[in-house]
Amino acid sequence: TNIPMRGRLCSSIMSTERTEISFEDCEPNQTYVREFSVWNRSEIQLAFSVDMSPRDEVLECWNYDTNDLIRDDDSIIVPAYDHRRVRVIFKPNNQLGERKI
Repeated sequence: TNIPMRGRLCSSIMSTERTEISFEDCEPNQTYVREFSVWNRSEIQLAFSVDMSPRDEVLECWNYDTNDLIRDDDSIIVPAYDHRRVRVIFKPNNQLGERKI
């Protein structure tokens, strides 16, 4: 017996307006904030995560909409044709260096 079926595939497309976040001319023991959005351009929900290894108190990512700290094992769900905002908080100490997320 043959059962006719029809299916449709959609591409998973996520985008962000930034590929890099820069904190220039920062002073130790001050707090600096940058924000960016992750867009789901797909017909289905998608998830993303932020790798913050090694994790420390100097650099943190927060879900802007829920005000929850984003941990390494968190998956942020983005509904179809929607976006999520991420807040990056930088609190430099006396150490110098460069950090990428």
